Amino acid sequence: MENTKKSAVIYTYFIILTGAALLIYYSINTTFHDIPGMLFMALLSITAESLALPLEKDKGISVGFAITLCSILTFGPVGAAWITTAGALFKILYVKDKGYIHLFNTPFYKTAFNASNYIISCLISGWVYMRAGGEILGLQATTIYEAFESLAKAVIPLILLTITFLTVNSGILSVLFKLMTKQYYLSQWLQSFKWTLPNLFAVAALGIIITITYHSLGILAVLLFFSPLLLARYTFKLYINMRNVYFETIQALIAAVEAKDKYTEGHSRRVEKYASLIAREMKLSPAQQEILRYAALLHDIGKIGISEVILNKTSELTKSEFDQIKEHPTIGYRILEEVDFLKQAKEIILYHHERYDGSGYPNRINGGRIPLEASIMAVADAFDAMTSDRPYRKSLGSKKAVEELLKNSGTQFSPEVVNVFIKALQKNNMINDIAS
Repeated sequence: MENTKKSAVIYTYFIILTGAALLIYYSINTTFHDIPGMLFMALLSITAESLALPLEKDKGISVGFAITLCSILTFGPVGAAWITTAGALFKILYVKDKGYIHLFNTPFYKTAFNASNYIISCLISGWVYMRAGGEILGLQATTIYEAFESLAKAVIPLILLTITFLTVNSGILSVLFKLMTKQYYLSQWLQSFKWTLPNLFAVAALGIIITITYHSLGILAVLLFFSPLLLARYTFKLYINMRNVYFETIQALIAAVEAKDKYTEGHSRRVEKYASLIAREMKLSPAQQEILRYAALLHDIGKIGISEVILNKTSELTKSEFDQIKEHPTIGYRILEEVDFLKQAKEIILYHHERYDGSGYPNRINGGRIPLEASIMAVADAFDAMTSDRPYRKSLGSKKAVEELLKNSGTQFSPEVVNVFIKALQKNNMINDIAS
């Protein structure tokens, strides 16, 4: 653990020193002709970075790259590096339960690392853009048509710039995460890259529009163009807040189940983790993954309607008691029946105890009639149950649990889902980590 921390610290300061050294070296050999314009773009960069919207724990949306792209095209890679550094240094973020986060209440090495990451990303992507034949527009004022025509000739360089920026920026961060955790991060990095790239191209298009506006109509027009973006950001923030309310509602329902059945504390969250792992490996759509997450977190909500005496019984259940336990998928379905945003999740909850051979419950459906998400949930649920301590037995350990999954593949579980899950566990080095 100490070596892990030391490696991460060394890497952090290496990136900081590299970024600072590159910025100073290239600045000495660069003449900046439009300082007012750079200051204006720096203010836009600070604003854009301060208004980034978090989506999930490792994802977010920001129009900051639009300003970065515009800065590279207008002031060159070195000017853009200064502008994005200002955005990284002076952004002010509001974080729930923490308040406003800024330069003066954040560890400086974190801010410096982010700034240096931007510097390196700007310099390398800008160099790639110019080597591919892209031109820096500089101070030339043009008509909208002329500005558009100039950039239209640089489509390939612009694409390469965008891909290079994302590769360098995310790559630097991924190396840090690997050094901090000693976990295999290539698959996660690729997944994040595939999620981010289409969004970055959309933001790049916005950057091109800002560039054309700046060169043909001036600063005032950019401000008028930027205002609708702030309104759109506010509208999207309302949507994000609504999603957060949904998730908080789900967390409250989970807490209600865990308060009644103490032996399943944390179970739903672990099932969500395993189900999400399978879903990513099977390349389910983002919408499917989100629904599956909700269903995984709430798959045992029906236990609210089961007697605590049965739920917490340490001896073997009687047939009558087990019949009552088997009611929980149906009870869960009924509880969520009128919750509109969970209408798809409730189907997964209803079928997550169906078996591949048709001997499950409550409807005894089989094979392809079982929704794929429910088959994923069944494997994730069973794996966590086998690798957790229960009142009637100790954890089997991950290796034994994998053997059981394989043994029951084709009868209790979907063979495809079992194979994908085991592959994902091996790829992420998770089997021994779970073993008791």
